[in-house]
Amino acid sequence: MNEQRQQHEPRPEPADPNRGRAPGGSRSKTTKELEAVFQRLIANAVTLTGAREGTMTVLSPTSKRLIPLVAYCPEGPQPSQREYASIARWVAAHRAPVIVDQAATDPRMQTPGAAPSGSLVSVPVLAGQEVLGTLMLSNSIRPLAFNRAHLKLLEALADLAAATILQARQREAASKQAQILTTVVEVGRALSNTNDGRQILSLTTTGIRKLIRCEEAVLFSYEVDTNELRGVAGLGTLSARLAEQRIHMDDPQSVTAWVARQRRPLLHSAGSRAFVGPVTDTLLTREDLALMAVPLVAQDQLWGVITLARPEAFDKHDLGTMLNLGNFVAPALAQANRDGPIL
Repeated sequence: MNEQRQQHEPRPEPADPNRGRAPGGSRSKTTKELEAVFQRLIANAVTLTGAREGTMTVLSPTSKRLIPLVAYCPEGPQPSQREYASIARWVAAHRAPVIVDQAATDPRMQTPGAAPSGSLVSVPVLAGQEVLGTLMLSNSIRPLAFNRAHLKLLEALADLAAATILQARQREAASKQAQILTTVVEVGRALSNTNDGRQILSLTTTGIRKLIRCEEAVLFSYEVDTNELRGVAGLGTLSARLAEQRIHMDDPQSVTAWVARQRRPLLHSAGSRAFVGPVTDTLLTREDLALMAVPLVAQDQLWGVITLARPEAFDKHDLGTMLNLGNFVAPALAQANRDGPIL
């Protein structure tokens, strides 16, 4: 089910005005704090080394591209990002530092449409073997401006930057997890206080929307009499239509049916063509989407399945969140079904 993916060098991408922004549009507190810390770090490095420019990029965990985070150029306009993009990419891909004495003649800096000049020193920001970003000091008007002492200083600053990024990630992850658990408990409490089928479906889709970023989500209810999974609710442009479909439990090409039969969750890689039944095929018509499906089991009985889709792969944290939500949805469906079909 897993496919091998070709390894690519990280590519710098233009600064995104929405980078580091929360869903509501404001930049996250963590991003602003990091930018302030690294702005001071780069400014100090420029002052200590006599460089004219200093920049830092970070590697996006999702796009795997280098994104400009901060830049400091006290003596004039900053050089074009294109002039040094190839070096930043080289440093990240090789996980190795570099001193460029003559930017005009270095083959690693020969970018079409750019005319690099001066000299630079750059190092990767590493956490073990994981590339977090790059630091770079440059002098766009003077060749041979940097030496081994400057390189060692920049490597020390890169170690400090890596530790700062990891600590910020840990704090952000802990805060996010606490928010997720709070939301799960709130949704679970509401589900426990109703026997109305429509309200259960509404609470479930609302919970998914708050907890998991996805393009499509479908809630299927298991019907014992027909041995089918019936779509009863959905989120997204395709899921509304998919919520009207039925999947037979014996369908060998259905992700949802497999999860229902096995009563086990499943993460389906983007690009994998296993389990491409009618519903899965509909989810994959626009582009390759990763799928995640979790069974809804209560009192040793199957009550349904929730299937989600998005371009990026789902991870173990997403799976844990959906399993926690499912632990509330399944008993609610069980209680509602005792009074008859939920829809």
